[in-house]
Amino acid sequence: MAFFTSKLHSRCIITNLALLIALGSSFSYGSADLRLLGLLPMSGEGWTGGEAILLPVKLALEDINSNDSILEGYNLTYDFIDSKVG
Repeated sequence: MAFFTSKLHSRCIITNLALLIALGSSFSYGSADLRLLGLLPMSGEGWTGGEAILLPVKLALEDINSNDSILEGYNLTYDFIDSKVG
């Protein structure tokens, strides 16, 4: 079950990023923050797989924000919220 949940969280993040990239290629209204929110289990007694997602998301955000052809005029951010399990 933990593998399925981890795979599901990864797919959600990738889907969110792909949607924002698609929207960013069609709109350019100026400088603004685009915030994503992740409710991921990072503590508690149950599965804490949210920690495994932190680094890949941070690296993806750095790549997206440093590329002027993706989401031009926007700064993509991601807020992690611990949805403690157990």
